[in-house]
Amino acid sequence: MENKYLKRDDLKSLIESLSKAEKRHFYQYLKSQNHQESPYYLELFKALSGPESQLAQLPVMASRKALSNAKIRLYQQLMQSLSLYHQNSSTELSIQNMICEIEILYDRGLPEQSIILLRKAQKIAAGQENFGLMLQLLTWERKINIISDTPTRNKLDITTEERKIFENFDEVNTLESIFSKVIDIKKKYGYVKGTARKSLDQIVMKNHKLDAEHKIQSRRGIYYFNFIHSLYNWLTLDHKKAYQYSKKLLAPDFQLISPNEYLEGILQHVTSCMGLGYFEETLDGLLLADAFIAQKRFQHSTFFLLRVFYFRICYRLIVYMYKGALKELQETIEDANIQLLKFNAQLSIEMKLVIYGNMRNACIAAGDHEQAEKLLDMLLYKESKYVRKDVYNDLFLSRIFSHLANKDYAIVPSMAAAACRQYKQVENERNKYDVGLRIASMLMKNYDYSKTATRQKVITEVKSILHEAIIAHAGLNKFHEMYTFYYIWTESILRDQPFHLTAAAWYAQYLKHL
Repeated sequence: MENKYLKRDDLKSLIESLSKAEKRHFYQYLKSQNHQESPYYLELFKALSGPESQLAQLPVMASRKALSNAKIRLYQQLMQSLSLYHQNSSTELSIQNMICEIEILYDRGLPEQSIILLRKAQKIAAGQENFGLMLQLLTWERKINIISDTPTRNKLDITTEERKIFENFDEVNTLESIFSKVIDIKKKYGYVKGTARKSLDQIVMKNHKLDAEHKIQSRRGIYYFNFIHSLYNWLTLDHKKAYQYSKKLLAPDFQLISPNEYLEGILQHVTSCMGLGYFEETLDGLLLADAFIAQKRFQHSTFFLLRVFYFRICYRLIVYMYKGALKELQETIEDANIQLLKFNAQLSIEMKLVIYGNMRNACIAAGDHEQAEKLLDMLLYKESKYVRKDVYNDLFLSRIFSHLANKDYAIVPSMAAAACRQYKQVENERNKYDVGLRIASMLMKNYDYSKTATRQKVITEVKSILHEAIIAHAGLNKFHEMYTFYYIWTESILRDQPFHLTAAAWYAQYLKHL
């Protein structure tokens, strides 16, 4: 008997993933087999479906091997039951079943009946752009035509269609490859400048396959076309274009692409909404991602849960921070701490750094400066330098602002000097007009912060630099995900007011602009 599951907990995990309807179908499926007495694996199923205490009530098996065989048998029966239950809801399963029936009819010398099924299967496969199954069905069409008195069409027509399928298949593979390269750049740099921008342009803008949407032949290709352009424009800070492209990602039938990439499309649109300061649409997108996970029943998938958790925590922290919603912000920080303990082992260093960075800003907004400083110390450990340069570089500017807010004015020049050294080391940010470098260069000077007029003048100048940076980008909605945070922070320092109150006032004005 072949072992169909590989790990000790696979069987229990499979049972836990079953819906009530699937369990009912399993019982009906076993009933249809007319067992004279209840098989042991059914008792095992009942025990594993219930509390742990039920396992102790199972009859003792004669040997360890007999128990192992019962588990394997149960796993096989469950998979057969699930295949039958989902054969009509899964198009791929339906087509595979049709291919089996086509083969049976072909082996019996009934080509005319095979052709009826073949046409139906070809229509479904083409509708789903399942290129692999489309090619399989063309192979069967050739075989059926050999024994049929009335061939479906000539060989040239079949060969032409086959060539077209290969072209579409190649198109999608090429776009998937470009997509992967752009994702790698995003993970490494965040926003791009300098040589990183040149590398991105070489991958995207100089590729003829990405010239225009109407040149793409397949719907799956169109999906990747829009995803790549949304990522490109996000990386280059043209968030309005990024939003226009990402919105299209919600429209295609998600059965045309893999579930993980459709989920990434939802999350990319969430990211685009955040880039424009569309806070409510950002929260709606997160709800859509949760609904997709539930609809596809991926609650047992660590990959899907981690991705949605990562985006949900980060963007809720950011949204509530900018809205000045103190209660919601504190609740999200508390939830983040609980969830981080749960997912700590599975989270990558990059994901942890981004979450901790957003939590630090959220703690500043919530007035928990002690926790904010602890998170800063955690973020500045040496591994940070090798993950997401934008996240690491931002810490130097954040540290300067912390000392300004805490009125530790004597430390500001040395912290600003450290920030300047860091920014000059990074090729992408070696630009006298770079915001962080401009602010750090200005704050390296020794000002007499004890004088109110001097202090106000210096901080107001910092605020002006941030304002210029926010409005300088045509692709932004007079909002910048990072610089607006510092803009509000400078205003709260000038007003000597808690961050969340300044943020609430800013948000009220921002809504009028929207």
